[in-house]
Amino acid sequence: MKKISVIYWSGTGNTELMAKAVAEGAKSNETEVSLISAGNAKIEDVSGSYSVAFGCPSMGAEELDSDEMEPFIAAVEKKIKGKNIILFG
Repeated sequence: MKKISVIYWSGTGNTELMAKAVAEGAKSNETEVSLISAGNAKIEDVSGSYSVAFGCPSMGAEELDSDEMEPFIAAVEKKIKGKNIILFG
């Protein structure tokens, strides 16, 4: 069974709604899907997944949330090599 992690940060709830839709669309009998907010995500959620979807609204000058999402992305940069990555926002 393939594991897919949908990791997101949402300020107003709109990106969370998109994350839920992405997770629902990824579900099948052959996949295990985890929906995780960036503040609760762990490096293992990325390293242990076949595919990872990252969702975040852009802030200011098209920047990621600097408190939770950007540090998490920086922490997993080396763990995403060779994985299928989906970005949404």
